[in-house]
Amino acid sequence: MDNKKIDTITEEDIASTLYLMSEDEVEKAGPGEEYDYEGYMIKTQLRRVKAQAEELVNSIRDDEQFPAWMQSKVTLASEYMDGVYDFYKYSDYTISSNIDKSLKKKEMMGEEESEEEYIPIYINEEINSTNMATVQKYWNLGPERASEDPEANKEYWSSMATAWMVPETTARRQVCANCEYFNNTPKALMAADVVPFNSFDADGGGRGYCHKFKFICHNLRSCLAWEEKEYEVPD
Repeated sequence: MDNKKIDTITEEDIASTLYLMSEDEVEKAGPGEEYDYEGYMIKTQLRRVKAQAEELVNSIRDDEQFPAWMQSKVTLASEYMDGVYDFYKYSDYTISSNIDKSLKKKEMMGEEESEEEYIPIYINEEINSTNMATVQKYWNLGPERASEDPEANKEYWSSMATAWMVPETTARRQVCANCEYFNNTPKALMAADVVPFNSFDADGGGRGYCHKFKFICHNLRSCLAWEEKEYEVPD
């Protein structure tokens, strides 16, 4: 692998790793269909948030009192929306089309060739630092000091559980190690060796490469972009 500095990804690189939808496919795509059209789903969720917020704004009196947990959730929701809005409007990070999830393991000459053979790994120390900072700021990457202790980092996992609308015990299981975008194969780890180990590696539970945000993440961490890894179980 060429580890020289990579400032931008070329159109050829994108074409080889991303599935670009045609106009006809865009028109036909919808929730639950094979294209996994994330923009459509996000807009659907935002419309729901907007409708609920407008209804509450029109119903709540200025002098009305609410329990602390409700105030806390509204504050948290507002902070998350600020992060998403600022990231989408002002960040230099480019949100690309979805990686082609139709790339599956295949058999060649009796041996399996896995996804990393198809998806290049773009990494160097500068890219890693920049992209990690972006994910920390806008996608709640953490916890900073990761741990397998089920009681550790209560504040972080409680906030993730709220964002995902799942119990905290479930949130703690949704880590990079079982995320769709996490690659800790020998080839990925070898490619990541170009980035020196640092304090963030010390307690992460092991390195891996994040194909969504193009940086080195760790088994015991997570972020709001987590998606469940799809495993193929042999017959």
